[in-house]
Amino acid sequence: MSTTTIRKKPNKVLLLDRSTCISCAGCVGTCPDLALDMFGLDLQVFQDKCTYCTICVRFCPVGALSIEKREPRPEDNAYQTPKTAADFLHRAPA
Repeated sequence: MSTTTIRKKPNKVLLLDRSTCISCAGCVGTCPDLALDMFGLDLQVFQDKCTYCTICVRFCPVGALSIEKREPRPEDNAYQTPKTAADFLHRAPA
């Protein structure tokens, strides 16, 4: 049995700039598609759930999320190893 992934909006991908993200998790609560989730202090993006509504992009206080017009790549869904709180202290808002 084979399965096929059907993307709702081809040629788009939700991108996360991990160097900018402050792990506030505000985007997770605003996403109506449940395409974002926190694992420890690390934000995970689920491309297959995202409908590219831009709510999370507009909500992000530091501009860490964006939508790019291109085909998703395997690394766009790759889970990143959770980081410790110390890794985020230098980026926390004053």
